[in-house]
Amino acid sequence: METPNSPAPQPSSNGAVKTSAAAAQSSWLIRHGTTVLFTVVALGILGNWLSRADDPLLVITNLSKVILGLGLVIFIHELGHFVAAKACDVHVETFSIGFGPPLFGICQFKRGETTYKLAWIPLGGYVKMLGENPEDENADLNPRSYKNKSVGARMLIISAGVIMNVLLAVACFLFVYMTHGVRQNPGIVGQPNPGGAAWQKGLRRGDYIRQIGDRSNPYYEDIQRTVVGSERDKPITLVFDRFSDGPAQRVSEQIVPLRDEDIPIPMIGVQSASTTRLVEKLGHYPRPCDMGSVADQVEPRFEFGDRIIGCTDPKQPNAVTLLRSDPRHNDVHRPDFFELQRRLERLNGKPVTFRIERGDEKSATTLDITVPPAHGLTLGLRMKMGPIVSLRDHSPAAKAGLKSRRENEKGDIITAVEFTTAEGKRRKLSALPTGSEEPLDPVRLPTQLALWAESNPPSYDIDVTVLRVEGHEGSKPVTVKLTWQKDWDLYDNEPFR
Repeated sequence: METPNSPAPQPSSNGAVKTSAAAAQSSWLIRHGTTVLFTVVALGILGNWLSRADDPLLVITNLSKVILGLGLVIFIHELGHFVAAKACDVHVETFSIGFGPPLFGICQFKRGETTYKLAWIPLGGYVKMLGENPEDENADLNPRSYKNKSVGARMLIISAGVIMNVLLAVACFLFVYMTHGVRQNPGIVGQPNPGGAAWQKGLRRGDYIRQIGDRSNPYYEDIQRTVVGSERDKPITLVFDRFSDGPAQRVSEQIVPLRDEDIPIPMIGVQSASTTRLVEKLGHYPRPCDMGSVADQVEPRFEFGDRIIGCTDPKQPNAVTLLRSDPRHNDVHRPDFFELQRRLERLNGKPVTFRIERGDEKSATTLDITVPPAHGLTLGLRMKMGPIVSLRDHSPAAKAGLKSRRENEKGDIITAVEFTTAEGKRRKLSALPTGSEEPLDPVRLPTQLALWAESNPPSYDIDVTVLRVEGHEGSKPVTVKLTWQKDWDLYDNEPFR
């Protein structure tokens, strides 16, 4: 029995705490359940993707760069809307970078009247203003409502995002231009495409294009733009310097870019040049070599960014000599990539020792790496010789009267090549070999002739037999004599110089 002075029964404090904690947890799950679910799913997808990647760290790095770059563009865009809205005294409810719930449910805060949020989906963002929804009736009487602002103010708020993006682009351009610049390839011919317009005019590897059309000292990208913008069947002035052992020779040609059904855009057919510096880090490759190649298996290893400054000298096979300084770049010392190419072609089938410079130029170390020759296997099949498809202007083959394939003419088909070796013996390559004759292989022919020319034969005359179509009389063999053009050195795409 209770007396008036007896205290009222009190609930257990432990039970109250437990009930309050359970209610708080339940409330938190209700509010943030979507965020938790989205986070778990996103992390699961990302983890599964990374487990399948060859280089997870590289994937994470590139993905982070994309997110940061896209986030910067979005932030600047939405900042424009936000600043314009504040300047026009519009009530801004939310400023969000990304869509969806906030990151981990905590990446948001409220300052003043505006909630600032960093959301999960980095594909956009938004600025939520009072009255921007026409159906928001509660904002009709609020003077700070977006819908109650003047037309000029609303236009400013809408266009401010785009204006900020334009200003960002200008700022980024100026920053890159003043600090890093954009690397452009000089107008040096790395390789003329066989049969192309430049090839027909006699351009060679290493030629330095000094003018194309009205553009002087063009970069490779300038050459592309000039050719693409050229008129049909109208020649373009092409001026280039040719470098050999002596001073550069200036050559001028009129060239007509090729256009036909197989070429959707006009082309002169030149590729940009390379350098003796190995590539920087490339994807998931562990080294700057084709995986499994002989260069990939040697010790010491090649590394990204190595600079080749010398290699085995064909004139002194037991010596490693430095490459000459590239005469195309007088303002800076740079090993000549084209001399490296010529040396490697002369050392075909032999081991080559490369002298490598590694590290920063001020503290670089030098080492030699020897690469054995790479021998391959074939099926033993020999390709059939096809018709001549193109001839270089003023070449010995053109002067000798060989015919290339044209619209109404079939090109000559080479059936035999005969020349005198350095030992004074006659050597004949034939499509139908008999006796001591050797098979005529169209794939090996350019290299065979180049190595023959390098052996200092007593004569550089070559007898070439072709099968020529003569009207309705059918085909008949024709033999012509031509002289090897020695100054072309070793060019794999030039069987007859």
